[in-house]
Parts: sequence; structure tokens; C-alpha cells
Amino acid sequence: MPNGKWESHVKDRIDTIRAWKRSGLTDKEIAENLGIGYTTFRRYMKDHRTLWSALKTGKSDADALVENALFKRAMGYRYEEVEESVTKNKEGEITGTRTKRIKKQIAPDVTAIIFYLKNRKSQDWHDRHALEHSGPDGTPLNPPVIHAYMPPNGRELLPEESDVR
Repeated sequence: MPNGKWESHVKDRIDTIRAWKRSGLTDKEIAENLGIGYTTFRRYMKDHRTLWSALKTGKSDADALVENALFKRAMGYRYEEVEESVTKNKEGEITGTRTKRIKKQIAPDVTAIIFYLKNRKSQDWHDRHALEHSGPDGTPLNPPVIHAYMPPNGRELLPEESDVR
């Protein structure tokens, strides 16, 4: 039996595996869900192009969904909320229903904007900027060397000890 559990546990579940990957499951979790060992799962990935392809496209789909959600949150969006209420008579019998549609708007999220810009335009939006200080002629500045005196006893000098040695 060269394919082991490939035929019985994996082969017919490629679409399910793709969906699991799209949902964010790790390869280890997928192997566990399939009832096979992680080492065996990795070997199947190498030996069976259909499995490898399903994992790759599932991950790409999930990444695209998250990227779209981040962009939507960064830009802000509008949506419609639907509320349904039921009216009843004195006996408690339903006499009618009422549907109320409310248009709402979510403001752009500054944190999502920052995250998006730091990842998509990192040259312009990273936190640390390297600055090089130079003199008027363009040569590097040489800061002055400061010598500090520390008394041998490690404390402030008393008045009678104040003459510099």
C-alpha cells in the first residue's frame, strides 16, 4: 500500500482541505483533522501536486480576504442594518411585522491605516529613520570627548577634599 492513507483520508477531501486553509488552519491542524501524522501530511504535499495546490490557493484566498477586510476597515465603509419587530394583540397573537432599515457608516480606522501604510509603503512609513549628521562641508561631525571625574570613594567630595589632584 504505497499511498497509505492518501486514498482513504486525503484524496477525496481536497476541497475541504482548501476550505480549512482558507479559514486559517495550519498544516499541522489540517493533518490532525484528516487523522494522519504531520510527517505523512508533509510527504503527501511533496508527492501529490493536487494537495500542494489546494493548500497554496486556500492560503492565497485567505490572505486576499484579510487584505480586503483591512483595506475596507482603513477606508471606512457603509452598511445597512435590518431590524425586524413583531406586533402582537392583547391575546399574544402576531398581528404584523415591521422591517426597519438603518444605514450606518463606519469611520476609517487610524490603526488599520497605519498598519496598511507600514506594510504597503514601508519606505515612506516605517518608524525608524536613519539620520546622518554632518558638518557644513559635508564631513562627519566628531563630537567632543567629555572627561568626567569620579572620586576614588565614589561619592561627592567634601570641601577639604575639593582640590583637584
